[in-house]
Amino acid sequence: GSRSFFRELLGNGIFLSDGDQWFVHRKIMSKMFSRNLLRRTSEVIQMKLEQIASLLLNAMETEEQYVGSAEPRISLDLQDIFFRMTFDVTSFVALGCEIDSIGTYGAEGGQHPFAEAFGQMQEAILQRFGDPFYKLKRVLQIGSRER
Repeated sequence: GSRSFFRELLGNGIFLSDGDQWFVHRKIMSKMFSRNLLRRTSEVIQMKLEQIASLLLNAMETEEQYVGSAEPRISLDLQDIFFRMTFDVTSFVALGCEIDSIGTYGAEGGQHPFAEAFGQMQEAILQRFGDPFYKLKRVLQIGSRER
């Protein structure tokens, strides 16, 4: 089924398991949702929202400098910003690492290598849905998966 498309990205964890295996994963995960973890998660979310507010305020201040001029206007990709927030919060809470992809927004090559690799994996998985030969390509080691 469609689970095989995601197995390389998500492994045999809680998202792709059933029955006894799912129950074991669920039991382990339930211990993660303690009061302290939820408090810490809300603190991380608040910190990331403050970063986003600062980013938006800086963009507005920069935009004010261009009013009435022929200079290019500032644009922000809110979908990208909120993806970065979700990625930062999840990586900090689930993995314990501070990636700070919001802090690199707008910088040249500003995507964190892990976030970029994750995005490439998502794209490869989406391409598989339309490719009936992806398993054959995998066996023959041809195609984008072998990057």
